[in-house]
Amino acid sequence: MTSQYAAHAQVSCIMTVRNGRETLPATLESVSAQREIEWELIVVDDGSTDETLDLLQQFARSHPSHRVEIVPTGGVGRGAALNLAWRAASTGLIANVDADDLYHPTKLAAQYQVLMQRPDVELLSTESHYIGAGEQPDWSAAVNHEPDATAESAAPPEPGAPRSLDVSDVTSLLGRFNPVNHSSVMMRRALLEELNGYDESRVRQLDYDLWVRAAAAGKRIHQLNRPLTAKRLHNRQSFEARLSLAYLTSSFRLQNRAIRSLGLPIHLHALAALRVLYRLLPQWVRRPLARKKRALLSTPDR
Repeated sequence: MTSQYAAHAQVSCIMTVRNGRETLPATLESVSAQREIEWELIVVDDGSTDETLDLLQQFARSHPSHRVEIVPTGGVGRGAALNLAWRAASTGLIANVDADDLYHPTKLAAQYQVLMQRPDVELLSTESHYIGAGEQPDWSAAVNHEPDATAESAAPPEPGAPRSLDVSDVTSLLGRFNPVNHSSVMMRRALLEELNGYDESRVRQLDYDLWVRAAAAGKRIHQLNRPLTAKRLHNRQSFEARLSLAYLTSSFRLQNRAIRSLGLPIHLHALAALRVLYRLLPQWVRRPLARKKRALLSTPDR
């Protein structure tokens, strides 16, 4: 199903969803609130049995000026659904959004600006907030409300206007952890085509695997240093299941692939093993170590 639309899209948002009734409306609203950019939305409804399809159809009808394409399936799996979504896109820029996450209103425009100005950037994430069920992000760190000190009569920046668009290369962090929130990413379609998209044989961490394969192909992973995405944490998502042995094993293998592909220091193999052991510790032991661990991991290798 495709809505009738008039606008010419600059960016294609893609989403895969299965039974997303509880969080989908807020996510769709955050897409429709994007400013100063024309977007389209491709949604693969991967076998929903709740009201997800009705919500998507209602959204499409209420946004006739945008292309909103809904692709229902009987349940093909996340990797295949993601590949269906980006291959149905009509633009050269692909921005994923999970059906429970949120965009800041300037998120797409800010990333679009960077990608237009910097042809060397092929995959661009943003910093992220992490919120619980029912919570709203505090976007204050993403905006600049300071007036121009040189003119008393100057109007302050419009609320929600992004700060300066500084970008970092976070590729080397792939050998330590996944530095990219999947919902924060905007990437060039040509990159997905070169990598043949997501690995449909994987059942977890399809995004991390894609970043590692991109790095192995000589691509760089960049981050826009503004928190323009909100990642929602809840019991159903795999992000919360990081203590499972399967998840830890997958992370360990991906980290070691990244270390080898990027020629990172050999001691990072030991760090990857220690990370597995750390995650297996009781929570009461891990909690006081978390702050020190984050500080250790925050500095990329030079």
